[in-house]
Amino acid sequence: MKEEYLHYIFKTKQLGKDFSTTDGEVLEVMNFGYHNHSSGPDFLECQLKLSNQIWAGQIEFHVKSSDWFKHNHQTDSNYNNVIAHFVYEHDADIESGLYRLPTVELKKYINQVHYNKYHNYITSKNWIACQNEINDIDSFVIYQQKEKALFNRLTRKCGHIVGQIENYNGDQQKVFYALLFKGFGSKLNQKSFEVLASKFDSRIILKLNQDVFKVQAYLFGLAGFLTDESIENDSYFEELKVEFQYQKQLYKLEEMSLKEWKFAAVRPHNYPTVRIAQLVHILIKSSSFNQPKNSIEIIKSLSIELDEYWKKHYMFGRIGKKSNPNLTKSFIDLILINVHVPFYFSIGIYEGNTDLKNLALSWLENITAEKNGIISKWKGYNVEVKSAFDSQALIELKNEYCTKSQCLNCKIGQKLLKSS
Repeated sequence: MKEEYLHYIFKTKQLGKDFSTTDGEVLEVMNFGYHNHSSGPDFLECQLKLSNQIWAGQIEFHVKSSDWFKHNHQTDSNYNNVIAHFVYEHDADIESGLYRLPTVELKKYINQVHYNKYHNYITSKNWIACQNEINDIDSFVIYQQKEKALFNRLTRKCGHIVGQIENYNGDQQKVFYALLFKGFGSKLNQKSFEVLASKFDSRIILKLNQDVFKVQAYLFGLAGFLTDESIENDSYFEELKVEFQYQKQLYKLEEMSLKEWKFAAVRPHNYPTVRIAQLVHILIKSSSFNQPKNSIEIIKSLSIELDEYWKKHYMFGRIGKKSNPNLTKSFIDLILINVHVPFYFSIGIYEGNTDLKNLALSWLENITAEKNGIISKWKGYNVEVKSAFDSQALIELKNEYCTKSQCLNCKIGQKLLKSS
């Protein structure tokens, strides 16, 4: 038996409202209160009638009565206002001060068929516990769970971003650029791009008159690439190096170590040098920081044309053929999913702006769904995947609900359990 199951059947009123205590007294729950997901008693602001007397306070749940002592509630003042103890199995009397808590043993009230189905779900070895029944669920219920999962995913991921905005005293532009730089780093170079972002100052872009050559010197110089002494016969590299030395003195800059960047096991189109060259054009194009009205505006801001040097090079000193030196559609989609959507959703949280949160969510509906093993599995169960709204939601559903056996918090699981 799990305590979370007892919480669920209590708050959904599947146990009813009339009980008898272990002392044989009649107990009626008049107000079920609300489920407390923080520290303290499980249900707050409850009201019950015990032997014709009305009591108001908190209700605590345990699998066994003795868990009260195991959790040290007897020394915690937060539990002083507990008015009843609901347990699966009663094995000890509990006193709170001079008051012996009325205890309800729930064994006899539980629908065994319902519990068995729940137990089969949480102990299932299937990829998802309900994989044999999910096709029987109405598509609207699945959509509702997708929406819930996606909202939870963004809220969870955006906690760090909101914290950054607060740490930077509301400087949204600084936080956005930090997220953008991180988005341009592959798995191997993500940390390095974060370090580069910490050294980057958007005001210098304006001081350099948004000149591509000067901004490239600034970013490549900060990243440490212009310290590479192995580069020979590359006049553009030498020109950038001279320009950065001037900037370094003027703005008191300190570059990264070249050793922080990784090229091994990275495909050429994803080399950090290529990504920095692309980032330069985006930074120049979006130097005026405005809130976009739709995803089309964002895509336009990410549609760039690289300069001639980077149409022919993957890195300094090496000429190579390039089929597409600009940002691909799939990469633009990733930036939308991992940068713009969570950033503006975070601003919505920070400012209490529900419309902005909904706007950010709506952008996902215009982005192509991701392709990965999780999404392929969902498609195998005939679950609709039309956009990134679906794929992001289904990734969250699998990782945070199905894998963690959170059937009681899933609308699909709740619907299937309700039918038992």
